[in-house]
Amino acid sequence: MSTNVLCGLEPQSVFSYFEQLTRIPRGSGNEKAVSDYIIAYAEQHGYRWERDEANNVKLYAPATSGYENRKSIVLQAHLDMVCAKDPDVAFDFKTQPIDIYVEDGFVKAHGTTLGADDGAGVAMILALLDDRTLPHPPVQAIFTTGEEILFVGAEAMDAHWLDGDYYIGLDYSNNKKILVSAAGVSVLQCTLTLERAPVPVGWTAFDVTVSGMQGGHSGNTIHMDRGNAVKVMEEILAGLPAGLASLADISAGTLINIIPAHAEAVVVCPPEHADTVRTALDARIALLKEVYRHTEPQLTITVSQRSAGDGMTVLTPACAEKLLRFVRLCYVGAWRMADDTYSRAECSANPAILRLEQTEAKFTLSARSNSEYLHDQIIAHQSELAALCGWKAELESRAGAWEYNAASQLLPQVIPIFREVTGREPEIAQIHAGVEGGVFDTKAREIGRRLDMVNLGVMNYDVHTPRERMEIDSVKPLYEMLRQILMTVE
Repeated sequence: MSTNVLCGLEPQSVFSYFEQLTRIPRGSGNEKAVSDYIIAYAEQHGYRWERDEANNVKLYAPATSGYENRKSIVLQAHLDMVCAKDPDVAFDFKTQPIDIYVEDGFVKAHGTTLGADDGAGVAMILALLDDRTLPHPPVQAIFTTGEEILFVGAEAMDAHWLDGDYYIGLDYSNNKKILVSAAGVSVLQCTLTLERAPVPVGWTAFDVTVSGMQGGHSGNTIHMDRGNAVKVMEEILAGLPAGLASLADISAGTLINIIPAHAEAVVVCPPEHADTVRTALDARIALLKEVYRHTEPQLTITVSQRSAGDGMTVLTPACAEKLLRFVRLCYVGAWRMADDTYSRAECSANPAILRLEQTEAKFTLSARSNSEYLHDQIIAHQSELAALCGWKAELESRAGAWEYNAASQLLPQVIPIFREVTGREPEIAQIHAGVEGGVFDTKAREIGRRLDMVNLGVMNYDVHTPRERMEIDSVKPLYEMLRQILMTVE
């Protein structure tokens, strides 16, 4: 693996810090090392710091001369990254550095997520605070953990850390817009007690695999009608001849904020029915490839045949029907659109992870909404449907939305800076993805404050997938914009 891959790119300090971050394993839940890295940076630069039990870190940079009486600015980014890789790539996110390279104006990674979400934001803050020639007001830098697993670091953070005047989040993969609102996110954990029966000796097993789907972020791309591998696998199984085959296992999805792109199932049958079952599977696969030819052109469904192993068990017919009925009926995709151009969902659902253990099935459903009312409605819909299908549903977490602040004093000052640096008018955006601003806003309200916030970012594409890439030319304008904000905002 090469080092100094990003040497020569400008701003040099931003790309240098970003490359350092790619060498530190920092998947969600594994942020201790990168948290230590931030503290070492603070001590090296003489900044006061705090760290909590969730490994969130807060740095304090005192105002430079003449800026002591200006309003303080909070810069915020999250330390963790989504860990996703191509199925044929051998990679351990807990121990290996990301293998980065430069191609066609982008920073990319070989076969894995890049981690520019939100390594770019972290690197940007470190580079800004590294510049001792930059005049600025009191600056606080907040680095959170577990953002990609429903903001667990932000949720654990003490609300009194949010004592700055202006808040600038850097977790936004778009350099053409200023983000002013984001969706709330919830997770519904559903369980089903399984009833199993032993597989007779000599039966035939079929391993069915779904791959090649686009996947993607379950907020930003949920309205694009991309296929969901959980649903596709159920559609395959629905084509099996009644009474001739039994379900032994099914699994799909990896993370709550990713549309599942891969699924596996095991089906068994008596050997005298093997040809009939295989024919039915092949027919169903041909049908689904035609159905998904526009939205999932790379959809791949494979079937391999083998002898069922000793000790294998299958779900009883009644249990399998309970399981698959809920998968079939649960809602997926955009539930309500936010605009007439159908460019953003206002409320949506993502059947995210399905796993079978010996005695229990676990089905994780995530939902997003920019409307608190609609959020309550989609949670109630999925919960009641689970109960009707014989499942138990429990709301595991729910983060509130970051609502637009029409009285913002920060936004009117950022807009002309954006215009001056980029030469274009910014779009004032609200997104269906969740950001930590919603958690921070909720926490601030609990202590009687209302945060004045915007989010800015570099241009990242296909985040949360192995195709993630960061546009090199988008980095310098954001860096210059933040410099101007620190120097001029009052």
